[in-house]
This record gives sequence, structure tokens and C-alpha cells, in this order.
Amino acid sequence: MSHTTITFDITNPNVQISNEVFERTCSKRDFPESVGVFASVITVLNDCTLYPLDDFDKSITTHIKLKPTERLFRYDSDKIRGIYKIIIKINLAKGLVYYLTEEAFDGDEEIKFETRGVKVNYLKLSEYVK
Repeated sequence: MSHTTITFDITNPNVQISNEVFERTCSKRDFPESVGVFASVITVLNDCTLYPLDDFDKSITTHIKLKPTERLFRYDSDKIRGIYKIIIKINLAKGLVYYLTEEAFDGDEEIKFETRGVKVNYLKLSEYVK
């Protein structure tokens, strides 16, 4: 699989995620629909696997205004894998992830993201993501 690395690290800008981690957490054998991996200070102990939105996801996120460098994904990690995949917004240019608000996560309101992004430690995407 060909992939693009976008690396961000707050404490050490030279840190890169290895291809081994990418292949392990984004394996087409184990996770055939995955398009990338990331970790942030919130998920630092877990590599999170990214997935494209399906038609249902697209229908419930049409109200979200995205900047040209922002993308929506679903993600999971070892802690939540098999339970559910959560929608997340990522600003590819700034290396920021925007998690769902607590109300949106609980299903009390439509999809809405926190207004402050969290820096990613790393972000690695397949070339599927432009």
C-alpha cells in the first residue's frame, strides 16, 4: 500500500511513525477499509485507525462546514475496536484533530465538534486521502 506521512510532534518534530506501526495498525488484511493512523495527546497510548465515511455518515454530516484542508473520518483504537467507530475531524495542514462534543458523542445533538483542536503526535494517511 502506498501512503503519505504527515508527521507532527509537539515535543520532538523529528519523530516519525515507522512503517511497521503503520502496517500493523492499518493492515489491509486486518483492517481492509482503513485509510490511515494517528495518535494525539488524548490517545497517546493507542494508535487510532482511520476509516472513510460511508453513505450514512455523509448524510448525517452534510451540515458540517469544512475548510479545504479538513477531512472527516471514522476512527477506532484498541480500546474501542469492535464496539464502535467515532467520527472525527482532522485539519491536515495544521495537524489538529477535533473530537465530538460530549453532547454529540452521547447522541443528545447532531454531529458537532469541539472548537479547539488537539495536536496530533503523528498522522499517516494512505494515498486514498487527498
